[in-house]
Amino acid sequence: MATSSNSSMRIAGGALLFAASTALAAPLAPMAAARDALERSLKAKCPPCTFEVREDADAATERDLAAAPQWTVKSTDTALRRRMTVLLEPVGTAAVRAARVGFTVEAHANAWKLLHAADPGVPLRAEDVQAVTADAIAEPDLAAVPDVALWRPTRPLPEGRVLRLSDLAAADSVLRGDLVDVRLQAGAVALEARGTALNAGKPGELVKVALPGRRDTVEGTVTADRRILVRP
Repeated sequence: MATSSNSSMRIAGGALLFAASTALAAPLAPMAAARDALERSLKAKCPPCTFEVREDADAATERDLAAAPQWTVKSTDTALRRRMTVLLEPVGTAAVRAARVGFTVEAHANAWKLLHAADPGVPLRAEDVQAVTADAIAEPDLAAVPDVALWRPTRPLPEGRVLRLSDLAAADSVLRGDLVDVRLQAGAVALEARGTALNAGKPGELVKVALPGRRDTVEGTVTADRRILVRP
């Protein structure tokens, strides 16, 4: 009876150990694990971008990684640069210090290039731009927007410029300094005026406007056609 009990215990123990060993995925080699972590970090940082990541391991790096049998990723660089690093820590030993491994990164994204100079405030048209693939590291803040007609330049832009988000504002938004039409509505009475926006706003947001000949300002709501509606 004791033999049967010991046998079942051994069988149960063997099954448990087998389950535990098969549940653990085979660990990646240190450089492969570092590269995988960096690629996932880059994709989260710039979803529209495509990346090419190349290892920069040298003899010193290989010697450092050979000092411990297993490593884990502690952190990755956060700023998108041509050369990026990943910090690895040894597992199960305090005698080996952390190692930093390097990678060369290429990043590209779809963007728009102006076919001619563009004036501020005028909504872009499809015929104003050409689709290009741009270097997302050399050209940060790329405007990878699907429809350029929803945008307008915030300042004069030269022919050939690859558009950045900082160059553009939503076509239906009001920017500080814009000349805007103001409609003052009081019941059935409506007055029209033209003034200068003192702050930026999107449709539904409040914008203050300075009107010619008046010391005080008026405040109204931006409408879909970029007018300012003022109600008492």
